[in-house]
Amino acid sequence: MKSTYSTFADLATSKRLEKMRGNNHLLYRVDAVVDWQKIGSILAQAEYTRPYEGGQVAYSALLMYKMFLIQKYYALSDRQLEEHMNCNILFMDFCGIGLDIPVPDHSTICRWRERFRDKGIFDLAFQETNAQLETQGIEVKNGMIVDATIIDSSARPRKVTVIDGNSQNSKPKLPELVYAKNENNEFVQQPSDASQAEKSEKIETNKTTYTVKTTYSSDRDATWGFQKGFRYGYKGILSVNSDGYVNGYLTTKGNVNEVTCVEKMINIVKPAANTPFLGDKGFASENNDNILKKNKLENYIMKKQKNTKNPDPAIKAHNKKVSACRFVVERSFGTIKNCFRMGRARYKGLDKIENDLALGCIVHNLVRASNHFIAKAKEKLLLMYSDYLTN
Repeated sequence: MKSTYSTFADLATSKRLEKMRGNNHLLYRVDAVVDWQKIGSILAQAEYTRPYEGGQVAYSALLMYKMFLIQKYYALSDRQLEEHMNCNILFMDFCGIGLDIPVPDHSTICRWRERFRDKGIFDLAFQETNAQLETQGIEVKNGMIVDATIIDSSARPRKVTVIDGNSQNSKPKLPELVYAKNENNEFVQQPSDASQAEKSEKIETNKTTYTVKTTYSSDRDATWGFQKGFRYGYKGILSVNSDGYVNGYLTTKGNVNEVTCVEKMINIVKPAANTPFLGDKGFASENNDNILKKNKLENYIMKKQKNTKNPDPAIKAHNKKVSACRFVVERSFGTIKNCFRMGRARYKGLDKIENDLALGCIVHNLVRASNHFIAKAKEKLLLMYSDYLTN
């Protein structure tokens, strides 16, 4: 909320902010892309309503939403976001608060995130953001390039033991056994908390099915998945178009095979008929071929060789063609996991991870769209300049 009057501090900082606007800072580019009025109608579901007058005015949902966008792009913790909001005039201006207005503390930020999660705000905002990009000429659903990745949990289990692995190949190396200390400061193999029960789960790879016995830590929803070795956490599945815009996301437990998630992703994206669907060999199955045929989608899933010693040249050429187009989804994963620091989960629980992934997809699409419009503006300016020189 802006101040009802301009303070001397606002006047003193206005020139610096105008300079940042002139330099097309990212936050101002994003501010120009988004129709905040339509986003505000979605955020109204999370607004606090008072049955009586009086008391301190609650923070607006739009303010908190903009703060979450800043937090995700700059990979800030709640305490770091609170500190920046108290001293960064650019963040204040983007969020629309004056220097004399108090900003939310870290506990308030946490409570609002939980409120947004309970209301499903980030999922609705993701859909609205993509709809706004469509109206501005960016086709978000003109393709489905799908891939999955492991998001490591912030709390690993204390004990892991491979019980059975039916494979002729060598078994993947598992994390070493870690001992915990009990109340007497003694190292024990089993945790003292009886609620941390041992469970057995099966992990399926392309050639092997392993049974892993795990003593879980505080992150109960996380499970062991296999991606270049055993990793404990969750699995994030993205669908992007040929330009790298995310048009669908899904979060599962780490031991869920992505081959079973094709139909769910199609129902999330809702692509038009004849839309190309690209995926690696992890999505290859006869059932998925039938699903794509039923939804009238072009099947560009990489195929598995039946005979690896004598590979089929047609399958090899098909996989090479698809592989040359799949780098787009890898690039999107790299941005979300590395730039936004989502390679390792900040929160615990499947619903919280999915909520965080939705916010990461929103920021990713907004950044790409803002860069796209800047490139278009520069291209238009160069074209006008070339026409001026020729005339």
